[in-house]
Amino acid sequence: MKKGRICSIIALSALLVLAASIWASADDWVLLGTRTVALANDRDTIWVGEGMGTFKALKLRVVDRGVEFDHALVTFGNGRTVEAQIRSFIPAGGETRVLDLPGRERFISNIVMYYTTRPGTLDRAQVQVWGLRD
Repeated sequence: MKKGRICSIIALSALLVLAASIWASADDWVLLGTRTVALANDRDTIWVGEGMGTFKALKLRVVDRGVEFDHALVTFGNGRTVEAQIRSFIPAGGETRVLDLPGRERFISNIVMYYTTRPGTLDRAQVQVWGLRD
């Protein structure tokens, strides 16, 4: 009887630690901005600035309608630019893979996204850019 109780306590403790770590990591993602995708080829800029802090990764989340992404350009505070190839269709409610940011000085100045809505649709979609704090 004692052995079963000890195993239950250990299992519950492990579950609580896992839940706490997932909850803590979820808090590190910050919404950097939202843009509405136009009906044709589109490019939008989200201005971030050093006041937001440093980030080690980005992800793009699609709301309402699907979006065909090509790539994104991330410009850092020091002027360095990094291109993130996406080249995939992200359906409504979906998001890109996590886009890791290189280097140590990762103050983001701005993010330029290149995308289109699906051909044949008149609907507009919203894209959110999320940053993972350093």
